[in-house]
Amino acid sequence: MRAGLLRSLMFLLVGAAALLAPIAFGQSPQREDESAPERVAIKGGSGEGQEVESLRTETSRTFRLEDGRYFAQVFSEPINFKDESGAWRVIDNTLRATSDGWFENSAGAYSVRLPARMEDGAVRFSSGQAWAEFRLQGAQGEGRTAGSEQSFQNVLPGVAVSYAATGGGVKETVTLAGSDTPSELRFAVSASDDLRLQTAESGAIEFQNGQGDVVFSFAA
Repeated sequence: MRAGLLRSLMFLLVGAAALLAPIAFGQSPQREDESAPERVAIKGGSGEGQEVESLRTETSRTFRLEDGRYFAQVFSEPINFKDESGAWRVIDNTLRATSDGWFENSAGAYSVRLPARMEDGAVRFSSGQAWAEFRLQGAQGEGRTAGSEQSFQNVLPGVAVSYAATGGGVKETVTLAGSDTPSELRFAVSASDDLRLQTAESGAIEFQNGQGDVVFSFAA
């Protein structure tokens, strides 16, 4: 029996990739209501703290404690993004159903569009007017969505695929399990007219604009 992880790839928005940080408090939080500053309970007897939104960065939030001190949460991937006005907003990776039956992330520096069924079309990753698509050829099957992840079982004999929206990009995981799995998998990749595909020395697929700047990266 063949079993195990075939590949785990990350489709990144360049400039918003995951960053290492000196302090990490687990996974990036999700908030249902961004209309008011966040309040958190601080361990160690310091009471509650209210977020100071003007001190937000891409990977941190800062809270003013009841005793006047400040407490910073620093994460290992982006948790905030700048909207069109330049204000920092909280990233929400939750996948939500659209009116046409697809799934999209709720709020972030990029948009990902996932099919309800593999045969419905390609996964699309976009930022502004630039976009790129990728699709496992011949794959079929209905997806299951929970939180920020979507998974497909037996899209090909013995092949499972899952996608996870993160602060800096989309992670695709392909798993093989069984003796009848295909000997090779083929992916169709396309992009908007303003982007061209290049293969980096690392083996990553880069999507470059007309000036040669890397806009997206499809990295192993």
